[in-house]
Amino acid sequence: MNARSHCFSLNVDESCADEVVLSLFHTLLFHRATGKFKYHKEENYSIGSLGFVDTDCRNIDVTYVRAASAQLDSMLREEAAAFRSDLSKAPNKYVGQIHLEFFEKRRGRWPLRGFDVVPWEIWSVEMNLVTFRSESEREIFMNKLGSSIIDKIIQIAEMIASCEYVPKTPICSDLDLVFDTSYPDIQPYLHRIYHTFGGDNRQPVRSTVSRLFKETFPI
Repeated sequence: MNARSHCFSLNVDESCADEVVLSLFHTLLFHRATGKFKYHKEENYSIGSLGFVDTDCRNIDVTYVRAASAQLDSMLREEAAAFRSDLSKAPNKYVGQIHLEFFEKRRGRWPLRGFDVVPWEIWSVEMNLVTFRSESEREIFMNKLGSSIIDKIIQIAEMIASCEYVPKTPICSDLDLVFDTSYPDIQPYLHRIYHTFGGDNRQPVRSTVSRLFKETFPI
């Protein structure tokens, strides 16, 4: 199957690069997670509640909702910080992409083959670090960036609400093929985060770009 791909392209000040990633990826994972499953039989289950936290960014005027999971938040902060550090050293004019890929595992046709990893949705944020001639110029830019991030958070919710495919709810023995069960307080779909630089945005699977959102601010 072809994975659905969505890409946001943004000019960003380095001081808020982490927060841009966190606001978008936390939004995505909040919509792509559930409370913990509790199975009563192989196919009968109940789902626990999914807590949430309103989070204010420090450097941009954005508030977003994230899942109330300290472990998930810590993981995302590490990924965002690593991307920002590498982005500041990127050779191609500070341009890089960070990707959040959702996938499922499918049993191979032969007993010794193990599992096939099948991505079904990929979200990418292309980021270009920018500089400013004055503090007033930077302030104008940051205000526009905050509005742009809020628009993208709304777009994410709309796109997820209209999506055509998510993995079907598994039976108890297949839960780990669809969800990441390693978190004690949340159950997101299986996912991975990685980043690329220098225009090398090649994906490990074939994908179709469904939308490309570009935001260019005068600087």
